[in-house]
Amino acid sequence: MRVAALVSGGKDSIFSILESISQNHEVVALVNMQPPGVRYLAEAMNIPLYQSRIMHAATCHSLTYDVPPRDEVEDLFGLLSLVHRTHDDIKGLVSGAILSNYQRERVESICERLSWVSLAYLWRRDQKELLLDMVGAGVMAKIVKIASFGLDVERDLGCWIADFVPRAFCLADDSNCALNPCGEGGEFETFTFDCPLFTKRIVPLEEPRVVIHSSDPFATVAYLRYTGFRLESKDRINISSSREALLNIAKDITVGGDVIHRRPFVSTEDRLTDLSTAVPLEISRDIPNTERRDCLFGDQPLLTPVDTTCIGVDCSTVETELHLRLKNATQSAFSKLELLLSRFGLNFDSVIHCHLTTSAEISDSSVLGSIDNSFKQIFDSPSARRRRVGNAPPSLVCLSSPWPLEVLNRFTIVGVGKDEIIVVAISSIVVAVEVRHTADVEAMRVRSLSYWAPAVTASYSQAIRFASECFYSGQIGLVPETLELPLPSTSTVLQSESLQSHIEQQCWLALRHTHRVMKVMEPGGWRSLFYSVVYATSLSVLQSVRNKFHATVCAAVTAADGRAWCACDARVAWAVVSALPKGAVVQWQFATSRRPLHLHVMVSAVAADEIPPPAHPGCCRFVLFKCGAVVPPHLGLPIVPVVRFLEESVNYVCVNLCYE
Repeated sequence: MRVAALVSGGKDSIFSILESISQNHEVVALVNMQPPGVRYLAEAMNIPLYQSRIMHAATCHSLTYDVPPRDEVEDLFGLLSLVHRTHDDIKGLVSGAILSNYQRERVESICERLSWVSLAYLWRRDQKELLLDMVGAGVMAKIVKIASFGLDVERDLGCWIADFVPRAFCLADDSNCALNPCGEGGEFETFTFDCPLFTKRIVPLEEPRVVIHSSDPFATVAYLRYTGFRLESKDRINISSSREALLNIAKDITVGGDVIHRRPFVSTEDRLTDLSTAVPLEISRDIPNTERRDCLFGDQPLLTPVDTTCIGVDCSTVETELHLRLKNATQSAFSKLELLLSRFGLNFDSVIHCHLTTSAEISDSSVLGSIDNSFKQIFDSPSARRRRVGNAPPSLVCLSSPWPLEVLNRFTIVGVGKDEIIVVAISSIVVAVEVRHTADVEAMRVRSLSYWAPAVTASYSQAIRFASECFYSGQIGLVPETLELPLPSTSTVLQSESLQSHIEQQCWLALRHTHRVMKVMEPGGWRSLFYSVVYATSLSVLQSVRNKFHATVCAAVTAADGRAWCACDARVAWAVVSALPKGAVVQWQFATSRRPLHLHVMVSAVAADEIPPPAHPGCCRFVLFKCGAVVPPHLGLPIVPVVRFLEESVNYVCVNLCYE
């Protein structure tokens, strides 16, 4: 893909360009808002540079960018629009965002308007590892500004990042300083003088002058002022401008007496081969740093018990295109949900989570697109986002499963067979009307491709946290940097082994995505797991995922706490369904909470009359039932049909969203 890149001259933007090349993208334009020295970078890389001045200040200070007419972001949008007109083959924009949601959201807003893909390959990477990779890649950057407690003019200003690594790690581990190793908190800024992509290195005309902007003894603000630069030729052996050359870079780095071997650029294929070791290691390292924090919110209801599944059907002839039938059924289900919400004095703006089950095959992207069109109209138009709690669309879980005859019998139409009916069923979690206008809602909606977790490319959010509860979108085993499922090997390995390998990779990726998204939204991590439902398309995959979860998550929490901890049955339900988005073999549905829970998951019900009554009138629940089991007409709960559960004897699983 041909892309443009935002550049500031610092190490982050330069390394993000190198990462994009390692992912087989071609950078054809550099864009910046005119800091000094950047034109030398463009010349050193032989890439056209587009510059403009910032004419306005920031007027939109919220996390969600609302496109105000006179905001500094609109200055950048104007410049990128020029790039778009000049290079109509550009499809993406590279940025060096690491942790700033504010920065990422604004870049993604621009990309959405230009129909570009946002590429943020540094997003949420471990900053120590990232700094080592920059040094290992040969990024020659100097610290040109300091503005943090712990940093010193004499010692740190003008220091090469390769020499700064040991000190950065030491300050990062100092509780009195807690420096971001990459300076992501604004502690320091850098300028890049050379890197493998440069055909010429940048050389100062003379030694820079130190300027003290603020002489605060605890956090001096100082910077280097250069009088000018020149370009100096390099040997071709020191130039690595191709993907293949970058992937071959390897270097030993000495930090505190230890020699660390780095391969800064790794192919997607190599990343996938290491999952069975890397994922358990990551989870075991993270869990000791999490701690469950229970909060009490009194008796005020926070969620409205919308206790019905809204079912829409399409009974058109089979000759009608599937995406049109799905569109009709989805719109019908939403119309019923809208009517149901109105009975509570609510509307779509208060919905924070949706669960959609359809009888149609959803592996095909065009099928998902027809469902997403309805979601976009209701939840994700600019006007809808402004009205909504959290200013973002709800989280979403979507799956395919057969519907039982007693449900389909309600929609029997003369001349239409039951196997020809398309069913779309939607249930939702809704903020109570009493707290609608005072709701403390936080949304996470990362739309950039990265190595972290799959980007959101449709009209939903990765997670919505309301008060102490957080509801997450379903996580499947996509490769985050490509948004594709792992492919079977093309080697001479037996097909059965190849198939098993890529299925195993999906299982590990889905677990890792669940862990990483949860880690960001909930400090308690897995200890705060409210409930989870793991859906798989076969019994063997379901058992494999359960084994991985127990051996990785349950074992890590047990080791960290020094006492047995297992959520496999107490908080997780395991179900087989017909199909999952994009043809995935496994999907995690989950929620976290900081409040004491009445009951997480009940799997003991083997008959319909054993499903327990709600603990109190404000209890929200949903029931998964095995196809073939009796669906009681009085149940009055959100229902999700599944092919079967992990334990063959189980017919129903009741998930309570109640509190002690």
